[in-house]
Amino acid sequence: MSTVPETPPAANGAAATDADVNITAPEEDHPDSAVVPKLRAKIQLLEQDLVNDKLKIKHLEDEISSHESDKRALNSIAASASELEIQFSSLQHDLISSASDLKRKLVEFEAKERENVEIEFERNLLLEKLKEYEEKVRELQIVTARKFEVLLEKLKECEAKQRENSDKLSELEAVRPKRKVYSGFRCGGIKELGTLFLFKVGNRLIKKRIYVRVEPVMPSRCTEEFKQRVKKNDQLKAEAKA
Repeated sequence: MSTVPETPPAANGAAATDADVNITAPEEDHPDSAVVPKLRAKIQLLEQDLVNDKLKIKHLEDEISSHESDKRALNSIAASASELEIQFSSLQHDLISSASDLKRKLVEFEAKERENVEIEFERNLLLEKLKEYEEKVRELQIVTARKFEVLLEKLKECEAKQRENSDKLSELEAVRPKRKVYSGFRCGGIKELGTLFLFKVGNRLIKKRIYVRVEPVMPSRCTEEFKQRVKKNDQLKAEAKA
C-alpha cells in the first residue's frame, strides 16, 4: 500500500488547488486509487477550517484592537480618576484647614463675646455709678445753692453793717479835729513814720529825718501817667500781634 504525500496549505491564506497538491495520478488498476478522493475531501475540509481560523483570528484581532481602545479609555479614566483623587485630597486638605480656621475664628469670636459681656457688665456698673454721682452732684448743687443763698444774705447783712460803720465813721471824722499835714520842719501830733529829706543850704544838701503819722502821708502820683502809657502800649502791641 503506497502513501500519498500531503502538501501544507498556502502561506498567503488562499484556498489550495490541484496544483498545490503534488499527487501522482494513480493507475486504474492501483489498489489505493479510492484513497485519493478521501484525501482531497480532507484537504478541502482543512482549507475551509484554515479559512475559518483566519476569520476567527481576524475577529480576535478586531476584538484585541477594541480591547486596546477600551484599555486606552480605561487608562484615561484611571488618569482622570488619579487626578480626581488628587483634587479630592487637596479639597479634603482645604476643608480641614478651613475647618481649623473656622474653629479658631469661633474660639476668637467666643472670646470676644465674653469680652463684650464683661465690657457690658462694666458699662452697666459705670452707668450705675454715674447715676449715683449725678444724684450726688444734684444734691451738692442743691446744698451749694442753699449755702450760696445763705452767704448772699450774710453778705447783704455785712454790706448793710459796713454802710452803717462807714456812716458812723464819717460822723466820727466830722466830729474829730483835723490833723496837721507836714509843712516845713514841724508836724503836729505823734511822729510815727521816718522820712528823710534833703534840704539845699547854699551849695550843699543837708539831710534831715523827721517822723510823721501815717494819716498825713500820701503816695506819690508822679508815675501814674507813665504806668498808664506803658499799659496802653502793651495792649496795642498785643492787638497788633493778634
